[in-house]
Amino acid sequence: GVCVHLDEMPPLLEAFLDADLVLIASPVYAFSVSVSVKTFMERTLAILSPGAELGPDGIERNRWRYPGRGPKRMAGLLVAGRRTPDIIQPSIDMLQLYSKEMRMSCSGVLVRPESCALRFPQAKPLRMRTVLTAFERAGAAFVREERIPEEYLHAAAGPLLADLAHFVRY
Repeated sequence: GVCVHLDEMPPLLEAFLDADLVLIASPVYAFSVSVSVKTFMERTLAILSPGAELGPDGIERNRWRYPGRGPKRMAGLLVAGRRTPDIIQPSIDMLQLYSKEMRMSCSGVLVRPESCALRFPQAKPLRMRTVLTAFERAGAAFVREERIPEEYLHAAAGPLLADLAHFVRY
């Protein structure tokens, strides 16, 4: 239960165990979450205990070292440069699997593709406002309702640019 690395992780593990909810935010790099986020996720594995058990959902996972402690909910926020969902889906899958292994319900994963366009809010003010409103409502729902409604997930990921030609131009 103690990580072999002597660094700043022990207080982060304690904070993780004391948290009610967790938001994991990352850019999508090379079809995955960033190395910093991946490292954090791997380092939280010290919370797990050797051995395996079947969870209530029928999924085999490691035992939990600290019964009664740890966040109950998680949400994700991913930002990607490109427009296509296929480069983002592996990161969504990774966050959802992580939440299951760490015994957290996944409230949703917000995705913002074509993030390069966020630097130009004046170019698409109505679309930009729709996306930003969706993010605000998703955050409020995550805290209040313990889930992010599908309509907010969809609106947050909505297109800012008309087509690939506009994307390339930006």
